Amino acid sequence: MATVIPALLTRAETGEIEALAELDANGLPAGPNEALPEYLERLRGLQARLLEAEEALETTGVYRCAGLRLRRARRVSAETLRQCTGATLELYKFQIDWVPAFYINPSFSWLFGGCAYYSHPDTFALMIIRRSFARRRKWFIYDRNEILAHEMCHVARLALGSSAYEERIAYRVSESAFRRRFGGVFESPRDSFSLLGSTLLLLGAQLARMFLIPALPIWPFWFLVGGVVAFLLGRDRQRHRVMRQAEENLVRLLTVDDAAESKVGEPRLEVERSGVLADANGGEGETAAATESDGTGEGRHDAKLEAIDAVAILFRCTDREIATIAGLSDPRELQAWLTAREKKELRWQVTTHRFLR
Repeated sequence: MATVIPALLTRAETGEIEALAELDANGLPAGPNEALPEYLERLRGLQARLLEAEEALETTGVYRCAGLRLRRARRVSAETLRQCTGATLELYKFQIDWVPAFYINPSFSWLFGGCAYYSHPDTFALMIIRRSFARRRKWFIYDRNEILAHEMCHVARLALGSSAYEERIAYRVSESAFRRRFGGVFESPRDSFSLLGSTLLLLGAQLARMFLIPALPIWPFWFLVGGVVAFLLGRDRQRHRVMRQAEENLVRLLTVDDAAESKVGEPRLEVERSGVLADANGGEGETAAATESDGTGEGRHDAKLEAIDAVAILFRCTDREIATIAGLSDPRELQAWLTAREKKELRWQVTTHRFLR
């Protein structure tokens, strides 16, 4: 951060789109309706907080933040952080090496794996992971690299202020198919407490029936637990459907039929009929093969790259924008919407430059 970001900020002050794209690629996208002056002001505040943390660690060996005592001796190495960026770079086209991370076990951390602490409005963040990970990559059901990559996704999306798809997006870096599919069931601590609370009520009712009130009916408590589970799974299914539809709509815009002419800005694809094109879900889609210029004069002929671009675009969307994209199945309508967003928002100007040009 201290060596790379200041130079990018200087270039970005002039509105240089390449500098803004590099900031985005470093996990620092603009927020919703955030104009260039506000965006740069936020990043300067973030830079100041990071320099403050670095100076404290260098001079005293300790940095205190959010009630934590973070020691330089227990800092996660830069090499370990680099090992975690492969998934975020492949899926979401960003990598983070500027967030401080430490090995620490907070209070009541029997099953603790890791988490991120952050603040607003400067979106300062730091990550902590279980001390056991200093000696080995895996502990219990946890994987150190997966936890760090997961938290990096949260850090990169801090400015978006979103919640509905936050965990679903972060869990997509998981190696476990189960976590990728169901990791977004609990969207907030309230969901976890609801399930835990209803379960404890059921347990309390069972104990009361055994020792105090033999005639106490148990079925209402089972009904409560079942209702909480049904709500969480039903909402998860609906979120999954919206996310999948949004991804499919973007892939269609990027690859199918007249997408080369209907895309935002200058066309970047030549679409020719040949073979079977895999859709975003790994199935068989339209018959087409995409040839894309990668900026080096060489063409890219892998249609899966378009699905990856779609995922990267959704990563930079708010909850409302994801739902809107899911509802725009006509590529021309989606193009018009994206064009309107690009004209209004810095974030969409950078997103368009990186993924839709």
